[in-house]
Amino acid sequence: MIAAIETAILTRLKAAEAGVPLGYDWRLLETYPADWDAYFKNKTQINAPAAWVTFAGFERIAKSNEGPIGTAAIGVVVAARNLRNETATRHGAEAGGKVEPGSYQLMLDAIGVLVDQDFDLDITGLKLIETRQVDAAGVAALRQMSVFALRFQTDVTIPALPFDDVAADPFERFHANWDIAPFGGVDSDPTTPGVQLPADATADATDHMELPQ
Repeated sequence: MIAAIETAILTRLKAAEAGVPLGYDWRLLETYPADWDAYFKNKTQINAPAAWVTFAGFERIAKSNEGPIGTAAIGVVVAARNLRNETATRHGAEAGGKVEPGSYQLMLDAIGVLVDQDFDLDITGLKLIETRQVDAAGVAALRQMSVFALRFQTDVTIPALPFDDVAADPFERFHANWDIAPFGGVDSDPTTPGVQLPADATADATDHMELPQ
């Protein structure tokens, strides 16, 4: 389900190019890299407009008759660049009838096409929790870019996994043979494949405990 949510968000952002009069195309749409530093290590520039999507964990879990319900945090990061100046990077520009979106527009457009969407999945509609500007000055590939992070929430039903609840035998005794350090040779019958236990005669140490019932 988590992967389906990420994919659905990327698909909707991509579809907005044709389905909504944005006036621009996304040049990069990807899931958010697990290792942000490694992702950018060998990149000198990111094609903008760009957006990344990620599942940021469950912020709380509630009980229900259908199973646990997790409130999932979904992150969307958008980035814009405009070589004219910093203001154009944030505000956008237009040249020859072509829209060059700024980071403000990317942020607002992402909100506009994602809020309240459930993508026909078993989740509640996305709710916007916060937006914040990301300081990307320390990442070479993001320099001269304006980056915003958006945090959404959605409730996801986590299916309970039924299994046969077979009663375990009572734990009455503990018996262990130790190989200290692990050099091998603790085996009651070396001629039989595998390690045959117990092997008190060849063990470096042996523990035995009887537990009262």
